[in-house]
Amino acid sequence: MSLLRNVKFINAGYCSQVAAWTGISSWKWAKFHAVVVYFEHPTHGAFLIDTGYGEEFYGATKKFPYRIYRWLVPPTIDTEHCLAGSLKKAGIDPKQLDGVILSHFHPDHIAGLASLPKIPIHARIQPLEQLRKMRPMQQLHHGFIPGLFPSERDGDVVPIDEDRFRQCESKTTLTSQFSTFDYWGDESLTLVDLPGHALGHTGFLLNTEHGRKFYIVDAAWNVEVLLQGKQLPRIARRLQTGYDQYWKTQQLLKQFSDENSIELIACHCPRTQATVRSPE
Repeated sequence: MSLLRNVKFINAGYCSQVAAWTGISSWKWAKFHAVVVYFEHPTHGAFLIDTGYGEEFYGATKKFPYRIYRWLVPPTIDTEHCLAGSLKKAGIDPKQLDGVILSHFHPDHIAGLASLPKIPIHARIQPLEQLRKMRPMQQLHHGFIPGLFPSERDGDVVPIDEDRFRQCESKTTLTSQFSTFDYWGDESLTLVDLPGHALGHTGFLLNTEHGRKFYIVDAAWNVEVLLQGKQLPRIARRLQTGYDQYWKTQQLLKQFSDENSIELIACHCPRTQATVRSPE
């Protein structure tokens, strides 16, 4: 068994929308931070999970219909609030990274790819191909902006095949309902299929030197809402690729939390910001 070291949760830009979308009772505007995770593996090196925002987002959403995405969830992206600026602030040299692993293909998770030229991109290739074959309005519905993952980067892709995910039989790690993939075969990083939010949506069980953490990415926007068993408002349900599956995933995550002491961490959850301010 290997342990991930120097794990850091880092903000890389944010978008703004009403807080009620997350399931809480507030119509105030809130920041939805695009969090990336940095870690160091003793053998495979330094990696990111996702890329947050990059200034390339504006060019990729300049034309219709992709510009609608910018109107719906207006982002704040500048030299400070973007992947390049955030890595610099955290003291991380992008040239020293050995790869980036993508949780899914929404803009706030891939828009910083242009800041990481020639870096290996570990991604679930079948959902990506499915998204690329869609018509523009379908892509918009699925939150996919093709200009943020151009085909020119395909040579950098390290494909994660769907058949590598297997049902987990041991309840000591994950409940048996989840399909998982022990990525490096040493229990340091387990990829977890968390369907419903987006095509190919993936969570990560991180086995760190400070204990295990379950990064569920966008399987919930507010962990407290998930643990209370509350559903999203109807407008937010329409933003999921398949809300019935999303709700089932949330119920399984709640069950997992009830049965285990492993912390759930979500990308946009307000309480994740305590982790961002106090990295391991």
